[in-house]
Amino acid sequence: MCVFSRRHSTSPMRSVATNVVLSGCVRAAAWQAALELFAKMVEVASADAVSYSVAISAAEEATAWQDALLLLLATPRDAAAPLAFAAAISTVARAGHARWPWALELLRQMAREEVLPDVVCFNAAISSCEKAGQWPQALSLLDELGRRRTASVVSYSAAISALRSAPSGVERARVLFDAMQGARVQPNVVSFVSLLSCYETAWRWPDALHLLISTSSTRALISSAAGNVAMSACEKALEWEQALRTFWWMIEQSLQPDLISYVAAMSSCEKGHQWQAALSFFERMRLESIRPDVTCFNAAISCCEKALQWQQSLELLAAMASFRVASDSISLSAAMSACTRSSRWSAALYLFTATLPCAPCARSAQCAACAVRAAESCVRAAPEMLEMLQVTSVMAQQSAFQ
Repeated sequence: MCVFSRRHSTSPMRSVATNVVLSGCVRAAAWQAALELFAKMVEVASADAVSYSVAISAAEEATAWQDALLLLLATPRDAAAPLAFAAAISTVARAGHARWPWALELLRQMAREEVLPDVVCFNAAISSCEKAGQWPQALSLLDELGRRRTASVVSYSAAISALRSAPSGVERARVLFDAMQGARVQPNVVSFVSLLSCYETAWRWPDALHLLISTSSTRALISSAAGNVAMSACEKALEWEQALRTFWWMIEQSLQPDLISYVAAMSSCEKGHQWQAALSFFERMRLESIRPDVTCFNAAISCCEKALQWQQSLELLAAMASFRVASDSISLSAAMSACTRSSRWSAALYLFTATLPCAPCARSAQCAACAVRAAESCVRAAPEMLEMLQVTSVMAQQSAFQ
């Protein structure tokens, strides 16, 4: 992207109309079209501060944070300047954990230029600190918003989430959550999920479940996302039965499970070696018209692998193609391991050699290790193994030639 010069609009109505189109491009995820339109606006001197802020948001979608900062330098410093700064801070926040100092520096730059930061600017900076685990800075920014009496539920939610990496983070997070009422900020689903996430990170699954169930009467806070966090807390602590109970509790509470819910349920089944239950969850997803992703398939295949259900593993691996889900090294290695552990070493080796030419995941160290284990298990049948490998090698070469 080029650096745009400061040529400002002399036709406010024209700028407003074009800004609407520009914003529409960003909302439609057509960031390339948005940047091209913005470049034309600069050429005809119809770009204002709002135009620059929208262009910065487009740069955010394009993960071009350096370009966003260059656009900010060219932004006219008028009443809409805070919008541009907020967009730039948000772009920096999405650029990675190491960029959080830039977010704070942009806030300081606003003070130097006497541009008053609004709550959106502070929220973007708090979010940047939260993603980097910089909880002291996040709390400091929240305190500043408290002094200005402009903190919002977004401010508190991001600060609570940042406390996941803090010592005694659960206690600190609970204090912040309870303080929202005193600050006349109404907690919502996001802030409640942020609080539950602190319990999950601290491996305090009993407290997470107690908090979820005791809050169930407050419908404004309960959601499928909250149930998912509680399930994840139980699953990570190997409390697979509690995780599955939480899933059915969500159903009783009329909370619609989503893809994340089913992945957590099947991962719990894997921990408990409940392969039939995992497949029943998979079938339930189909009935609910929820499309499984690679993580979902991996959880189901791994569950079958641990139960030595090699045929089910292969059927799930084959089903991935019908759902247009690409297998990865986890999918393939789990299916191979299921075959090897069930003394179906020839199936494991065939699976490896047949997918090697066309599936990059088969070239992973994980899959190669599974192939080695399968080969080691069939030393006595070496001639048969060698013949099979030669046949599949010729087939793979012919396929590649075609």
